[in-house]
Amino acid sequence: MSTKPVSAAMTRPWPSPLNMTVSIDAFVQAAFKNLDGNGDGVVGRTEVLAKLGPAAKMPLLTFMVGQVVKSLDTSGDGLVSKAELTAFLNRADANQDGSLSAGEIYAAGVGLVGVIAMIGPQPPGG
Repeated sequence: MSTKPVSAAMTRPWPSPLNMTVSIDAFVQAAFKNLDGNGDGVVGRTEVLAKLGPAAKMPLLTFMVGQVVKSLDTSGDGLVSKAELTAFLNRADANQDGSLSAGEIYAAGVGLVGVIAMIGPQPPGG
């Protein structure tokens, strides 16, 4: 039986989501590395759904992914480029430091939270 206090047993090797910041550039690079299955430099609804596996068959989730892609796609081609994702994240960066804090993510609303929930951030080694 462990005699460690509960708080020590529950520590994580990565920062708490409430205290972390995410570099916009690093986030965009990781998102495209993870989602751009065919390497063409843009991500569409189909590529995001492919990463979700069986959950992609849920109508509400399919709808939500489509809405996130639509909100990020400023060119109207049905695809999200690195520039479109970067522009969206830069608008959410209230203090313009090139990173997003938990507060900035929360203030940006559901669209940004949905993107982050689908594609990261991941704990180190995750």
